[in-house]
Parts: sequence; C-alpha cells; structure tokens
Amino acid sequence: MLAISWKEASDRALVEAMLASGDEAAFRELYARYTPRLYRIVINLLDGQEQEAEDVVQETWLRAATALRGFRWGSSLSTWL
Repeated sequence: MLAISWKEASDRALVEAMLASGDEAAFRELYARYTPRLYRIVINLLDGQEQEAEDVVQETWLRAATALRGFRWGSSLSTWL
C-alpha cells in the first residue's frame, strides 16, 4: 500500500481529504503548515505567555476542525484561521 504524501497538496485538497474521509495525515500537514504562524501571532498578543499561547493555538485548531465544512474559500485558509 502506497502512503499519500500531502507535502505538495493545496490547502483545499487537504481540507477536502479531511472532510471526506477524516484523513489524519492531511490534517497533520495543515497543522504543520500553519501552527508556527498561529503561535507567533498568539504569543505576541499574549505578551509572551507561552503556556497560554499553546492553549489558544490548540483551541484554534479544535474550532477550525469543527468549522471547516462552513469555510467558503473566500479568503486563504491562513487568513480564516
């Protein structure tokens, strides 16, 4: 069985794979792409509170995973996140 590599896939392809079949590898790729940026934004907003920033980033991903079906691609995924 050949494993699918998601490294070169578009955000839309990754989201569609997640929604269609719950593809964990697709989610992990999105997480790897956007978590560093999310963390930098949050850590700055929280004046360097690392533990709180980590919690906020995790909560962001939980909410995003739940709300992705409603994402209309009117903006980039990174902006929506």
